[in-house]
Amino acid sequence: MIRAIGRKTQPMGEDRNPVVQFVGRAWDQVKSPLYRNAFFIMLTSVIGNGLGFFFWIIVGRLYQGKVQDPGAAVALFQTIAFLGTIGNVGLGIGLIRFLPETEDKVSLINASLTVSGIASFVLSIGFLLTLPFFLPVFSFVYADESPLRVLLYVLTIIA
Repeated sequence: MIRAIGRKTQPMGEDRNPVVQFVGRAWDQVKSPLYRNAFFIMLTSVIGNGLGFFFWIIVGRLYQGKVQDPGAAVALFQTIAFLGTIGNVGLGIGLIRFLPETEDKVSLINASLTVSGIASFVLSIGFLLTLPFFLPVFSFVYADESPLRVLLYVLTIIA
């Protein structure tokens, strides 16, 4: 069957524009679960970072204390997040890769959480022990020498 486009004729089913063909193929790929999941993973990162950005803008505007306090808090939170990420040692991606093909899924998840928890615990203790030497501005962590505050930092890094 032939359709008329302006003065030219072309067989039905063929797009005359290669860009339209490319967009059609790309859209078919985007609808696949792999790309859809990747899109949602990237979206969570963008949303989380964006909300954190606006949170710190609000803190900076509303905080009435010393000027350097919000900066120290940002540095401390980012260090805790960094140590927690390092403590994962890539086991989240490893679970995505190996969980579908393993027979004992519960033990694999438990082993991953245990290894990640131990690594995060070691990193958090190392961070807290070296804190007064490398970052004296964070002396407020030990200010009242409360074991509850130190425990809270360790549990936050592990979580």
